[in-house]
Amino acid sequence: MARGLRDIGDADPQAWVGAEIARARAPGGAESEIALIDGRRVWKRTLATATGETLALRIDVTDRVLREAELAQTRDKALAASRAKSEFISVMSHELRTPLNGVLGFAGILAFSGLSDEQKKHVDRITESGGLLLTLLNDILDAAALEADRVTLEAAPVRLADLVAEVARVHRAAAEAKGLALTADVAADAPETVTGDAARLRQILANLMGNAVKFTESGAVSLRVRPGRARGAGVEIVYEVRDTGVGIAPEAMATLFDAYAQADSSMTRRFGGVGLGLT
Repeated sequence: MARGLRDIGDADPQAWVGAEIARARAPGGAESEIALIDGRRVWKRTLATATGETLALRIDVTDRVLREAELAQTRDKALAASRAKSEFISVMSHELRTPLNGVLGFAGILAFSGLSDEQKKHVDRITESGGLLLTLLNDILDAAALEADRVTLEAAPVRLADLVAEVARVHRAAAEAKGLALTADVAADAPETVTGDAARLRQILANLMGNAVKFTESGAVSLRVRPGRARGAGVEIVYEVRDTGVGIAPEAMATLFDAYAQADSSMTRRFGGVGLGLT
């Protein structure tokens, strides 16, 4: 910035020079906005020597500062749009879930109203399809809540044996329908009760077990809970879900915990699902 002090439009040059010296002696120098005599405002950087002496060097960094401000504005707009999208998804999912629960409720009543075998099959199909849609809506709500940082975890006693038995019971019928062996157990040396959020633990294990059953065409699926490394007065709890299914390609492992990523879109067409596993 090749301009002399006479080109600077500040009203008090002496005070300005003193402030410049103080800024220059700060670690790494300092940046500030100044007014030029022609009315323009620019950003400059003032530096000092390694010994602390003021170096009469002012570098025009206006372009960089403006670019950074533009990037920050773009980022803020993107975050606001993301929050608005999450709120919209949350509201719409709630609105869809209310009538869907009504459909499922009446389908349940209809199933016990003296139907013929053919009619019962139709009602079962309604219940099954509605249940799948309700699961999808719940996953969408959870995804929106996670994105908006609205998820609160509880800390309450959780009986591991009850948790594992419940998750296994939910998926046993689907596993048996495919001829899969499904086992679930808690190691003998694992604590009987842990502190955590039972609903979220159940959801995570259900997602993992559901995927294991879905993507395994033959063989076995197992859920095992065991103690891990000691952590001060406590201990880690390791939850292991194993299967003999297609697995995940090594090159796809890097995206495993991305917000929404599918290792192979062809798997969706083959096995179903939309990938909202909430890893």
